[in-house]
Amino acid sequence: MTRLLQIEGSHRLEGEVRTAGSKNAALPIMVASLLTRDACHLSNVPVLADVDNALAILADLGVRVERGEGDLVLQAASDLASEVPQDRARKMRASLLFMGPLLARTGRAVVPKPGGDDIGMRRVDQHVYGLLQLGARVEEDHSSFVCSVEHLHGAEINLDMPTVTGTENIMMAACLADGRTTILNAAREPHVADLAMALKSMGARITGAGTDRVEIEGVASLSGTEHRVTPDYLEAGTYALAAAAAGGDVYITDAPVGDLRALILK
Repeated sequence: MTRLLQIEGSHRLEGEVRTAGSKNAALPIMVASLLTRDACHLSNVPVLADVDNALAILADLGVRVERGEGDLVLQAASDLASEVPQDRARKMRASLLFMGPLLARTGRAVVPKPGGDDIGMRRVDQHVYGLLQLGARVEEDHSSFVCSVEHLHGAEINLDMPTVTGTENIMMAACLADGRTTILNAAREPHVADLAMALKSMGARITGAGTDRVEIEGVASLSGTEHRVTPDYLEAGTYALAAAAAGGDVYITDAPVGDLRALILK
């Protein structure tokens, strides 16, 4: 189906718009619910197809899912499956985020090679490299990554590029590994820091999130949490740029001002 957006210019923008929760923060935090048997209560979760798909994967793995208006309750209390369904994984690139948490929780993860958008090179080798450093075994066939481990251990992991989902995957797995893990050249995006904040509220010991050096001291177990997903700085910035380009007065509520410094002129 062809979809068309038609925009007629030369009109001032006026009014108020609320910034939604960040999809890039919500997805890894949802997947992090696999790391505990306790309930995780999440709010400000955006209503998007990728969120729907991630919830379906979690349910297929054995997670109890309750959904309200922008709110989620996720509880992985029962024994979990370790294989992510291929049909669902192929719909989004973020399905790779299941590798680390499933390994940490079950000792095994079978994750299909991801689908999703096609916007240029997005390497997955740093995910594999990081998990190998933590003690995992990773085999690759034509359709999937098959990962297994007896126990994860801390390591120093120097990424050759600051991959966001790679940093998140390693960080989640390292939370339940033995000893200290240091991620060098880590991604610094706000959604990485928000995932770290959620994990810390679950009992993880993480320092440096939001910088290029993240340190994780593994713990024996994590608890549940209540966490509000950070607003989407990309969405807020888009509204701000549109208002600046078209003129007018636009009030952007729930904007993460601290993440928009590059757009703010003083």
